[in-house]
Amino acid sequence: EAGLEEMFEGGERQAAAERLATEKPTRSVVEALRDELIDKNEGVLAYVRKAKKAGIAVRPEDSPQYALEEMNYVSSEVKAYLETANEALRELNEAGIPWRRLEHLMFHERVIHERGELANPRGFTPATSKAQIEHAEKSLGEAKWKALEGVAEKFRTARMGKVVKMMEESGMFSPELMQKAGSNPYYATFDVFSKHAEEAAGASGAGAAIHGQVGTLQDITGPATATLMKDVALIKAMRRNAAAKKTVEFLEKEFGPAAARPADTKWTGRFHEPVKPKSNDESLLAYMEGGKIKAFVVDKWVAKIFEREPIEAGAVVEAARLTQRFFREVFTQKNPGFQLFNLWRDFFRAYKNLPGMTLANLGKHYVEALTPAFRRGFDIPDPLVREMLDKKMLITVEDKWGLSTEDEQVRALMDRYFGNRAKEDPTLKGKFLGLIKWVGDIGSAVEAMPKVAGYKYLKAHQAELGLSDQEIAHMIRGQVGSPDFMRKGRGYSWYNTLFMFTNAIKEGWRSDIEVMRARPGEYAWKTTKSNMVPKLLMFGAATGLMGAGVKDLMDGIPEYDKTNYLVVPMGKTSAGRTVYFRLPQDEAGRFMGGGAGHIRDYAL
Repeated sequence: EAGLEEMFEGGERQAAAERLATEKPTRSVVEALRDELIDKNEGVLAYVRKAKKAGIAVRPEDSPQYALEEMNYVSSEVKAYLETANEALRELNEAGIPWRRLEHLMFHERVIHERGELANPRGFTPATSKAQIEHAEKSLGEAKWKALEGVAEKFRTARMGKVVKMMEESGMFSPELMQKAGSNPYYATFDVFSKHAEEAAGASGAGAAIHGQVGTLQDITGPATATLMKDVALIKAMRRNAAAKKTVEFLEKEFGPAAARPADTKWTGRFHEPVKPKSNDESLLAYMEGGKIKAFVVDKWVAKIFEREPIEAGAVVEAARLTQRFFREVFTQKNPGFQLFNLWRDFFRAYKNLPGMTLANLGKHYVEALTPAFRRGFDIPDPLVREMLDKKMLITVEDKWGLSTEDEQVRALMDRYFGNRAKEDPTLKGKFLGLIKWVGDIGSAVEAMPKVAGYKYLKAHQAELGLSDQEIAHMIRGQVGSPDFMRKGRGYSWYNTLFMFTNAIKEGWRSDIEVMRARPGEYAWKTTKSNMVPKLLMFGAATGLMGAGVKDLMDGIPEYDKTNYLVVPMGKTSAGRTVYFRLPQDEAGRFMGGGAGHIRDYAL
């Protein structure tokens, strides 16, 4: 019976693939607009929708949609990793040891343990490096030396536990390389200083490739910092590689050669080079597996997703972006009024969008989320927040700054943790700017609260709700609290600059519609309780059902506020103006409540 069932499922899948393969692949105007204005991953999302429409069940762990979302959040994973290194820096500062001492120790340890037969910078050999370590131990003293060794060990452990483990799980590298990486805790990158001059002239900087060792007598940058930069490049490359591989596997499995086929190759005398397809509608998409490149011919809009993003903004758009960033910070991130607005709105959005959630239960989880959320806001390490960053659920501060590409975000993170740190300004201006930053940190904590609370709730009920880790991460990114700001159309740099908050509004609606389709009954009931019933009470108050006095108070409230907010009249001033509370609603609730108000007015 099991064999027959497997045969039937295989036949049905093949029939669906053949039916989908016969559809004309020409990009429609609608898909082009979705790509430009809604999601730059439309090239792949269109295939996911076609598969679901054909009745194909796409498992979350096999879906390229989630892999592409995770690729957008690579800076979050990088932040989680850099926080570990930043703790090492903090320990060094507390012990009164400069970061350079760690650089020296890592340099000499690698010369001693790994590069004995190679030329090394400044001509160091294992013997001379050993002498340098002995000298450093005496000059630092026993307490500081132990502290330095402890930090170096934590640094190595963090690398082995994160980067090397990721390398093993990715399947991207050859077994020979993985054997060396797994057995070499003393690895540190020797980043030749002259390469930075080339980078300034337009060449690429620290990349993700790992090469065999070569000797060098040239000066190098600090190996601890260079190793972190190499690790960051590896994390980025592995996430991109995983998303590309998952995309190809999905297209091959569900759509066959019409959507993804192995590329032809030609011998160059050294290796087999993939040949670009002749059709203008197709392009190459490659990933690495077992140390070897695998190239496939796919739709050009699928391949375009994985191309490196240029910094698209010209001088005018860039100036507009900087101006917009100032106003966005003034009106939202560093605005206490908006923070209170956000706290209320995000609470009810989380209540409506979390499956099975009640107001009382959400309140309990909010209380539990206070400490992790405020640690997150004030950039204090917290294990739960780091877990969420590592699972790519939270955006970084650098993402909020509006930096367009992941490269910009990662560079800003590196500079934030290991760049030149500004000294505290004791002047009045410095204290004022410190207060503004404190207000912004409070805003970050408020924004994190629903996401931390939602994550704790979903993990606690994961088995009961039947959710995968990928589905939970997807829900936290977009459906709980603030929407997924990292899902952007290809034209984000111009449309979100010309029309501020366009992307946030669009993503809020996009996620809410997704919840409406997934759980229509529950969403409708919660919306009725949290939006429609209060609007009915407002209607009763405005029409005199609660008395002439209350009606008089409601008459003094502007129509705009009565349409877009939930209002609670409190009384009148001596000048006869109505005093009232104005409670915000989530975008979907505001739209539905406002629509109900207009229907009411029309009926009257």
